[in-house]
This record gives sequence, structure tokens and C-alpha cells, in this order.
Amino acid sequence: MSNIKRHYDNEKFLSKIRNKLVYEMWLCGHFHLDRTVGNVRFLYDDIYEIK
Repeated sequence: MSNIKRHYDNEKFLSKIRNKLVYEMWLCGHFHLDRTVGNVRFLYDDIYEIK
């Protein structure tokens, strides 16, 4: 299986899970930036306290 196919399959799987959840803020990394877009928070250097 190619890396592109594996990445696409993982993205589809995680999107299905995300669409079934209720959450205030979705925290994620890997994108090498610190930014909030809607209720998605991309973390790279920032530290986010989970309460």
C-alpha cells in the first residue's frame, strides 16, 4: 500500500470518528503551525491546558 493511499485511508477513518463526536475544541498537531480555525486548534510550539 502506498503512503498516499494509507494517508487517505487514515484521513477518511478519522473524519468518520470526528463527525460522530461532540466537542468544544479539536486539538491537533503535525502541521507545524499554531493557529485556531473555528473550533480546531493546531498546536506546534504552543501549550494548551486541558481542563
